[in-house]
Amino acid sequence: HARQSIFDIDLRGDIGLIFGNEGAGLSRALLDAVSCVAAIPMPGQTESLNIAAAAAVCLFERVRQLK
Repeated sequence: HARQSIFDIDLRGDIGLIFGNEGAGLSRALLDAVSCVAAIPMPGQTESLNIAAAAAVCLFERVRQLK
């Protein structure tokens, strides 16, 4: 339910990445404690990526922004 795309936020500073599972996501307490929630945009009817693929996309985007 994130309103921002991972590609639209600044990943260049000191950050932490937290990944929730497909079924339950992140707890309400954790969501309330973070400053930004982002999603990976998915084309067509694709609903989700597995956690390893999602982490790889986010880490790649961070490296891309740091260049």
